[in-house]
Amino acid sequence: MPRALRSNFEPGSPREAVRRAQWKALGLSNEDMLKPKIAVVNSSSELAICFSHLDGIARVVKDAVREAGGLPFEIRTAAPSDFIISAARGGGYMLASRDLIVNDMEIAVEGAQLDGMVCLSSCDKTPPAHLMAAGRFNVPTILVVCGYQPSGQYEG
Repeated sequence: MPRALRSNFEPGSPREAVRRAQWKALGLSNEDMLKPKIAVVNSSSELAICFSHLDGIARVVKDAVREAGGLPFEIRTAAPSDFIISAARGGGYMLASRDLIVNDMEIAVEGAQLDGMVCLSSCDKTPPAHLMAAGRFNVPTILVVCGYQPSGQYEG
């Protein structure tokens, strides 16, 4: 017998009925409801080059989750970059950013009782935040460190 998924509530219960109605409205099938629900945590942002490429990676990851038999849900979260965000208030926004990311992820992943995560990390704030979330949520997690993006030219 397959292992029970935490994302599947007791059939016929009010919690399951509400969830089923919402997900059916998104176009999910009855078969989809039985699959592991995987958060694809995307911190894409056009504010800094180190996050600007993550939407393309998220598409590839969602396809891979589907191919592996899971049901991906893209979850958006903050993308703080020291070089951009530290401009205001003496950099004070950076100090709380890791906790903000973890708390933001918790609302979606834990609130929905998703079964696992693939976290798309870049720059220097999201990898530790995603690792903190993985430890706090205690669900199977893959951290994909997406690196920095090249930009500009030097001497041609």
